[in-house]
Amino acid sequence: ICDILLKETDPRLVKFELDIGWIEGAGQSAYEYIRRYQDRFAAFQVKDIVWDPNGFRAAAVNTTNAGKRFSFADVGKGVIDWERIFSALRNPRDHYFFIEHDDAGDDETPTDASPRPRNPAGSANTVWRGSTYLANLELKRRGW
Repeated sequence: ICDILLKETDPRLVKFELDIGWIEGAGQSAYEYIRRYQDRFAAFQVKDIVWDPNGFRAAAVNTTNAGKRFSFADVGKGVIDWERIFSALRNPRDHYFFIEHDDAGDDETPTDASPRPRNPAGSANTVWRGSTYLANLELKRRGW
C-alpha cells in the first residue's frame, strides 16, 4: 500500500509518516524507503521489534513476513538496525521523529486490537530510553 500511495499522490501536496517498526516487521527495508523517498516522509514512528514465536503481534498477511510473530521493544533493544536506517537521511533535522513502543508499560498480554498500558510511566520511560539510545548513535556517528 505504501508504494501505491507514494506513486499515486502528488509529492508537492502529500507527505507521509513512515512507521519503521511495522514496515520492518512486514519484511520491507525502512532504509530503502528512506533512501528513495525521504523527501516524502515528514515524520517517522520510531519503534523497535523482537522476533518471538509467542509475540503479541504478527506481520500482516500478504507481506514478506506474513504471520511471523513479534513483540515491540524499547528502541535499541530490538533487532532494527537504527544506525543503518538513519544513515539514509541527508539531514535528520528535516524530519520529525516519534519514539514509540506500542506495548510499553503493559503488565498484561495486550491484544492486537487494543493494548492498554497499565503503567503510564512505562510509556514515558520507553521514550526517554529510546531518545537516549538514538542521541548516542548520533554522537557516535559524529565521532563525539
